[in-house]
Amino acid sequence: MPIGPYVADFVCIEVKLIVELDGPPHDDPKQKSHDAERDIWLQTRGWRVLRVPNDIVIGGGNIVLEMIDSAIKMAIAQ
Repeated sequence: MPIGPYVADFVCIEVKLIVELDGPPHDDPKQKSHDAERDIWLQTRGWRVLRVPNDIVIGGGNIVLEMIDSAIKMAIAQ
């Protein structure tokens, strides 16, 4: 989903939550720097960014769902 100059992997507009799935390319120092700048840009506009490593998505069972549920509950409580 496009948000400003960026494209988010998954978005929950109602609570301004972005879920980003990060694979091995995100381990590169240049990419980490870009991701940090991107996250700051999004956060200054009220978005919360939840970064999840691909290995947790693939083999982590319900961990990702629990992370998203927790993030949504935190956003609603604020």
